[in-house]
Amino acid sequence: MAKGTIIKILPKHFSRNGGQYTRVFFRLEDGFTATTDLVDSYRNVARWKNLLRVGIDLDGLILKGKNKVNADSFPREIKAGVRQEYKQMPDGSMAIIEVMFEEPKPLEELEKPLIQDKLNF
Repeated sequence: MAKGTIIKILPKHFSRNGGQYTRVFFRLEDGFTATTDLVDSYRNVARWKNLLRVGIDLDGLILKGKNKVNADSFPREIKAGVRQEYKQMPDGSMAIIEVMFEEPKPLEELEKPLIQDKLNF
């Protein structure tokens, strides 16, 4: 799984077989750029429809190669203090649910250990 940020979304294009698709460009966490094509008539586009904004940080991206994101990924928006998970719904579809959690508190500083001074004889 990889993390990335959407940096560009092109307008819809017509494919050779008459459908429409949207090309999305990402900047991955390792600094490389990658793309994916989201076809309007495919079921996987439902996973992406609420996440298609330039500048959004995503987790859960599956890479098909060095510069290609798999459109069948299960992307999640990265938010501080919120964990998102996919859950299967009764009709068989997948939906994102948000689970709130608290940031771990920093540990308290330990007291200096008691060290006995050297005894001089």
